[in-house]
Amino acid sequence: MSSLNASHLGSIHSSISSFRPTFISPRRRTTLTRERQRSALTNSRGCRSISSSIYTASKFSLEECVAEIESILDDPGISTLLNSNQTNAIEGLRDRINQCQQLLAPRETDGGGCVTNIPAKVLENLDDANCGFLASNFGGLKLSESQVTLFESIVDNEEVCGRMDDLQLYAPAEWDRLSEDVKRKLADTLSLKNLDRWDFDILDVVENVERGSVLVIVGWAILASPDAQRVILSSIDKDYDGDGSWGGYNFASSLGVNHEKLCSFLRSLESQYDCTEKYHNNIHAADVTQTLHSMIRMGAQEFSNALNPLDIYSILLAAAAHDVGHPGTNNMYQVNAQTNLAIVYNDKSPLENMHASKSSQIIKQLGLLDNFSSEQQTHARSRMILAILGTDMSHHFNEVSYMEEFISQFEVDGVNWYDYVNTEENSTAIQNVLNYMIHLADISNPTKTKSLAVYWAECALSEFFAQGDLEKVGNLPVSPLCDREKTNLASSQRDFIRFVVLPSYEVLGRILPGVADEVLPRIKENLGYWESRCQTD
Repeated sequence: MSSLNASHLGSIHSSISSFRPTFISPRRRTTLTRERQRSALTNSRGCRSISSSIYTASKFSLEECVAEIESILDDPGISTLLNSNQTNAIEGLRDRINQCQQLLAPRETDGGGCVTNIPAKVLENLDDANCGFLASNFGGLKLSESQVTLFESIVDNEEVCGRMDDLQLYAPAEWDRLSEDVKRKLADTLSLKNLDRWDFDILDVVENVERGSVLVIVGWAILASPDAQRVILSSIDKDYDGDGSWGGYNFASSLGVNHEKLCSFLRSLESQYDCTEKYHNNIHAADVTQTLHSMIRMGAQEFSNALNPLDIYSILLAAAAHDVGHPGTNNMYQVNAQTNLAIVYNDKSPLENMHASKSSQIIKQLGLLDNFSSEQQTHARSRMILAILGTDMSHHFNEVSYMEEFISQFEVDGVNWYDYVNTEENSTAIQNVLNYMIHLADISNPTKTKSLAVYWAECALSEFFAQGDLEKVGNLPVSPLCDREKTNLASSQRDFIRFVVLPSYEVLGRILPGVADEVLPRIKENLGYWESRCQTD
């Protein structure tokens, strides 16, 4: 076993918790009061609190923290007790300390890597299972038999540092774990300028991060903007001071959004997307979220008059959640196979109802909206639920017809659409606009670059064909586009663009000039590509 003792572990915990690495203050860092330290070290889940007598003014070098943790990871006596998640958590802790060293480099220290005047906490009366203590604290290993006191996880809980002031920023562990080279590659990809682009390539993210963290990374970069971009720059440039001209949503200031809870929500969503599905997976969710964001930014001037921050926040959350738990088979399959989903939801949009229900459950479990008033919570949930339900393709032509009629009304009246929806008699119209936007983001694959359009078309048909195979085995009617022996990729995409995508985006272009100028030409270009392939395939 490692030669660590309780004092060393306590000092390690102190050195980390006093300036949590994922909270970055370019201007100053708030020192915890002794009362807050005691509160942070008392496990809110019922573990015993620590007597105030154990606090001292000792300090422990960050370099020594890293060395001690690495000695644990190298010790076969502890490594055999840890599963992969626990090992990853401890390795992540080490990486966070390394990040601290970089962040603190330009700051005043005592020469040993320690920030001056930050009190350390020596944790006494612990069991001899020192390695087990670290595992339980940061890896979730429960050692109830040894009576090891458990503390709030640095990885998962911000209580250690309390609510920071000014530019105190949060980065998810998925970002922290990336190498410096990868962070540099992604700095441009996840910049606000690039995220705003309609031709944003989601595969640039997929190629550089773990498959199961795409939604967290992209969702954080968008929904936590511009703070996320400040963190990104801070992580690749130790001299970055947080200054600069920024856009982004600023939901933290306008709505009081907690970025750590936001990332926990995205992480929980992502864990419930089946990464083995060819199309309806976490990458698709991240892609739709970015596409909707680009759509919002494309109409920034119009939406600034029609949408409030809560509307935008809610619809972006809905985009991230719109296919959570998707089984890889469509509603027609659910109904024909009489699956549990079809039975629970009475054959009415069973998938979309399930997606909305799952997202609502996660929101409640994590308390994502707890800082909102009851009216705001109701508003946000309503926006999300109706938007997710609106992604059912069976509603497509009704939605297009509604939007055409809606646009014609304000065009005849000679008023701007965003002024029209803000009138009391049209208060529900904005929900229909939001529904339409997320639906079009959901079917946006043929509106992107040719390479992305082809990639997503192949992914979709692969999933459809797998469903068709199931339907044949179960003696069920084979759904449209699901018979691999009768469906042609090029002709199916040509018809999808002709009759579904192009007409619906032409309607959107009537209220968002940017769509007419940038997106419609791309759709027509891809239509020409598939038409030419129909001649050769």
